Amino acid sequence: MVRRTIAAWVLAAGAATGAWAADAPQPQLYLIHQETPKIDRLGEYESTSRDFLRFLDAHRTAIPHLRFITFETEEHEFLFVGEIPNLAGVDAINQDFGAVVQGPDGAQFQDLYSKGMATVEKVVEWVVEEEPALSYRPATPRLKPEEAVVARYAVYHIQPGKEQEAEAVLQEIAALAKSKSLADGYTVYKTVLGQDTPTYAVRVDGRSPSDLHTAREKNAAQLGEGVEKSITHLRSLCRKYEVFYTQVRPDLSLLRRAGE
Repeated sequence: MVRRTIAAWVLAAGAATGAWAADAPQPQLYLIHQETPKIDRLGEYESTSRDFLRFLDAHRTAIPHLRFITFETEEHEFLFVGEIPNLAGVDAINQDFGAVVQGPDGAQFQDLYSKGMATVEKVVEWVVEEEPALSYRPATPRLKPEEAVVARYAVYHIQPGKEQEAEAVLQEIAALAKSKSLADGYTVYKTVLGQDTPTYAVRVDGRSPSDLHTAREKNAAQLGEGVEKSITHLRSLCRKYEVFYTQVRPDLSLLRRAGE
């Protein structure tokens, strides 16, 4: 699911910035592979994706670095999200794929991959970094982990050069949420590599879109005018702003098993 092109890009960036220095703290990174199926072939796309997933599941030992959870947006875009320890993790995944291609089942892999890609309109890949200092974690969350099956993403595409100002605003919002002891937490991610940077995405989990809407109205009332001013400020720094929802697709995910 990860093409070789991004590996060279990531490795070059890591070497140039010294991203893998042993004494440097390592933030949590995620490799995201997004596929937009051809809308008239959506059913075929899901069918071939399940076939490909079954192949990967049967070859777990050959791809130890590849584990991911899959999300589907309301526009039927599919996001395959996997944790990576650092930027070199992208190359490790590509090496896993290379070993499978060169192995005894390489022809089957290529056939499944080709059938799947024939149903895809567009592929986008990027690396994001979780930003705990900009996020908020309540002491007593409203939802249990197993209840969080839908997520709302507010995506702020920031004007180049406005990153520090945007992060200052996000810190203000996090401090306000903490001071009000909101029951709903959220996570902020920042693009590290990929298209349309700099971008910050704010993720809030819920049981359903309606649950998220109700919680959002309640939280806004609890936070008061202060959060409205901060969000207006943040929006003024944007080149583009968008909102989308995702749901978890466990049937298209390759999760870690106990002991892996």
